[in-house]
Amino acid sequence: MLSDLGYTPGVPSITKAVAMLLNVLMEKHHFRLNYTIVGRWIGSPERNSTLAVTNSLYWREQDISCTSARIFPNWLDWVDIFFPAATTLETKFFYLIPDKGVGRYENRFLSPMSPSAWWCACATSLVCVAILAASAKIERRPEPRTYAFFSVFATTCQQEYEDGNEAFQRTFSSQGRRVVLLVIGLTSMLLYNYYTSSVVSWLLSAAAPTLQDLDSLINSDLELVFEDIGYTRGWLENPGFFYYSGHKNPKEDELRNKKVINAKRTVPLLQPAQAGIELVRNGGYAYHTEPYTANQAISKKFDDSELCELGALQMMQPAQVYIMAQKNSPYKEFFVWSLMRLQERGHMKVVKGRIGGHSLACSGRTPRALALGQAAPAFALLAEAMLLALIILIVEIVWHR
Repeated sequence: MLSDLGYTPGVPSITKAVAMLLNVLMEKHHFRLNYTIVGRWIGSPERNSTLAVTNSLYWREQDISCTSARIFPNWLDWVDIFFPAATTLETKFFYLIPDKGVGRYENRFLSPMSPSAWWCACATSLVCVAILAASAKIERRPEPRTYAFFSVFATTCQQEYEDGNEAFQRTFSSQGRRVVLLVIGLTSMLLYNYYTSSVVSWLLSAAAPTLQDLDSLINSDLELVFEDIGYTRGWLENPGFFYYSGHKNPKEDELRNKKVINAKRTVPLLQPAQAGIELVRNGGYAYHTEPYTANQAISKKFDDSELCELGALQMMQPAQVYIMAQKNSPYKEFFVWSLMRLQERGHMKVVKGRIGGHSLACSGRTPRALALGQAAPAFALLAEAMLLALIILIVEIVWHR
């Protein structure tokens, strides 16, 4: 089981990596191991507490660990570690990138042009309004200021403004007014072209709306499920003691309380890898496991379009893990020397390659649909403009009455 390169339920990749390294040393130096199976990495040093890797070494019931673990300073009072590090450990939440729901707006509809460009456009429009109003007043047109404002405004919006029953394009008796409208028309066209091309290019090349941090995961509608494995049980059952991040993290406590303890559940919390990834594939769930474990199931289930919709939030950052031994163990010098030789000869690199596998990624050939959070500002702007138009209509009706 420990030597099998494939995924074994309940056995993390770090345990298999260490077992493979120890198998090389057993074959080379002709010794064997008597195994003891425990369900936890970390246990209390107090007697009669639950048996774990660390306290079995602390009580001198075992000589070395056939797995590896991250090391924290206080643990060095209980055990010794063998250098160099055997491999690395990391975990992630895997989920389908949401394509619905409002979420956080990504308002890029004002970003394509800097504030100075917007102010210059406004200043140019005001100058044109002033010149056009003066020209209309000289010609004794009725309501020259209104005429000037709506002429420039309509040209800016690339629309046609009508003054009474006659289109304003037909009333250009003044060459000056023609020049003003030509200037504002060309300026608006250039701004419109630059603006729309920038927005479209952003929408086509924007990054997927993935979850960026624990806050976004906590505020999401995703239901959390976890792989049934030792470090996850330690995280669930030892709040305030064991953290994925390796240090006291209030956000992890908040995640545990809101999304695990007090959350409404539709499926059991702990799931094997195949079932967990299938839940992710159906949508609405985030599954916590190692990339090694997830890739074993994803490679069999997901096609290219589904890979493009798959997101991952790093939970446990890649950390070096070490084989542990009894404090002041007589075997320490032998195993440190042996592991260094394995590293020099490339055995550790080979083991990491066999266990790590390859990361599955989207090929980029499948287009990704825009999420509502990315397009919502455009619809919000349209709704505001419609509301403004309705208010203007009501004011005009009341005024003419």
